[in-house]
Amino acid sequence: MKRRTLLLGTGTLAAGVAGTLLWKPSDNGAPHNDYFSTLNQLLKDAGPGRPSLIVDRARMNHNIDQLVSSVGPDKTYRVVVKSLPSIELLRHVTERANTQALMVFHQPVLNLIAESFPQSDVLLGKPMPVQAARTFYEQHTKFLQRASPVSTNDAITAAGAFDPAAQLQWLIDSPARLAEYQALAQALGIHMRINVEIDVGLHRGGLEDPAVLTAMLATIADNPEHLSFAGLMGYEPH
Repeated sequence: MKRRTLLLGTGTLAAGVAGTLLWKPSDNGAPHNDYFSTLNQLLKDAGPGRPSLIVDRARMNHNIDQLVSSVGPDKTYRVVVKSLPSIELLRHVTERANTQALMVFHQPVLNLIAESFPQSDVLLGKPMPVQAARTFYEQHTKFLQRASPVSTNDAITAAGAFDPAAQLQWLIDSPARLAEYQALAQALGIHMRINVEIDVGLHRGGLEDPAVLTAMLATIADNPEHLSFAGLMGYEPH
């Protein structure tokens, strides 16, 4: 390498470092404000000596009220269950927000929600493997049988139990997955509500080709005994 080339490279590197230093944010670190300092001291004085979650009910209620008011009365606020991993906390939020609409991301949680919130309207937040759907129905049927020693449909009516055919939307993102769910519905003799995931431009999954969506909607329409169209879902920028 020539000395001139080395010097030019070094100069470019120095300019880059200088630019980085100029863009470095200033250090504005400071101790906690009084609110968090008080909570911190409370944990030190009376806490269990392990990491703990503290929920400020007043602030949480204020946030819920703000969110509900921003959504307005003509739209449904769907609570994301994975952000509230506690039945008691989830029940408080749904009651405060006056909503039964939930979004679930995990099969074991889905079964728990079906048992604990029998009046809820549930949308899957991601497409699930068909085996997860099969497991949900198997476990839900066993739960209904424990609750009532009659047929599944009678148990749903008698116990006011969660009815997947009316209260659950499975998220589907491809013709192949739709075919798997259709086969499962036929094998189990059940009806499934299908919500189709579409790509709104963020490429986080879902259908990109409108022609594929049209074909999937036709498949659903041609199988009314086992499938029905429940809506579209896509991830939007916030």
